[in-house]
Amino acid sequence: MYIGKFQQQMNTTRDTVRYYMEQKLLHPKKKNGNYWFEEQEIADFEAILELKAMGFSISTIRVIKENRAKLGCNTKDQHQENLKLVESELQNVSQKIEAYRQQKKHLETTKVLLEQSLFLKK
Repeated sequence: MYIGKFQQQMNTTRDTVRYYMEQKLLHPKKKNGNYWFEEQEIADFEAILELKAMGFSISTIRVIKENRAKLGCNTKDQHQENLKLVESELQNVSQKIEAYRQQKKHLETTKVLLEQSLFLKK
């Protein structure tokens, strides 16, 4: 299918599809000078969305895709490399959660101080 049909079927924009192509995440063939998307591109696009939903960056998604090509799909080596990436992402998420906890604590303290200040001024 051509890019217009692909973007419609995948409920995305032409710019998004082109961006993923520029990032070497999608590799449609050329047919009569136009990009032609097949089942592999659909599967790749769905994988990109799933990985993005997990919080992976485009560069990490590219590494995952490269590992798949280099190490083979569903191999022990690929799983080990992906495990390292998942562990790294989990660590990043844990750090963000802690930063949000601290931010929340500071905001709650500020809120209490402001409420007390308003109460005293009445």
